[in-house]
Amino acid sequence: MPSHFSTLGMAVDSEDELVQLAEAVGPHSAPVPFAGGTYFHWHDPSGAELWLQVNADNEFAGVTPHFAGQSRVIVRLAHRVRPENAGPFDGGFYAWADPAGESDDTDTADVQGVYPMVVDSPEFARLEPLDLPVTVPMQIAAFAHEVECFDTEADFNASQSADGPRMAPESFIPSGLFHPDGGATSLPEARVIMNGRVLSSERRINVFTKQPFVTALVQTIGGTYDAVIDVSLLDRAPKVGGILSGSFWLSGRVVID
Repeated sequence: MPSHFSTLGMAVDSEDELVQLAEAVGPHSAPVPFAGGTYFHWHDPSGAELWLQVNADNEFAGVTPHFAGQSRVIVRLAHRVRPENAGPFDGGFYAWADPAGESDDTDTADVQGVYPMVVDSPEFARLEPLDLPVTVPMQIAAFAHEVECFDTEADFNASQSADGPRMAPESFIPSGLFHPDGGATSLPEARVIMNGRVLSSERRINVFTKQPFVTALVQTIGGTYDAVIDVSLLDRAPKVGGILSGSFWLSGRVVID
């Protein structure tokens, strides 16, 4: 499976190579201070981003990728989430998409939107002063782990078994909230299974590395997401008007217009 870095045209095969990448982009990054350290935000013209983490002792603590696109999802940030084995400045949010929308969940006591999910944040520590719960717009990048492209909705429907459960062309399953056996997990992750309509699609070149990757703006239930895809996963480009289907990791930034 491609890494989240190769998904943006930055092949990294070892911890040493990751450190080398961070050192290379560091001089071209903008400092974003927060209590306890500083993020160094690097943005490539292709939309690829790296968020370098440096602690108060000026020690390198980690790096997180992101993609800056056009997606918008209105979310209700309910509480913070710290993944297992997370670094000191890593984390995300348990969020509800489209809090003004309607949910199919029959147990409405805790329902605050169309569906719940976890979204990791590349600037998690900087958002510590944010009072929760709060409703905000987010730009969310969906990093593909596995993906299929269908030129038409009919092709997508035909790919599904006639005997088993069928998924809608615009559907969203927060797979990171559940164990494989179907029960809820105590350590939710920012993983989802998503199907959506391709509004736009483009092959881009990471200007820094000169390596390609593919991006697609995808409309699904609850909002639009920026899918980013390692070219090795594709046998053909996502077609505008077609259906993109796959499993993804979510990285999101709060949008301040």
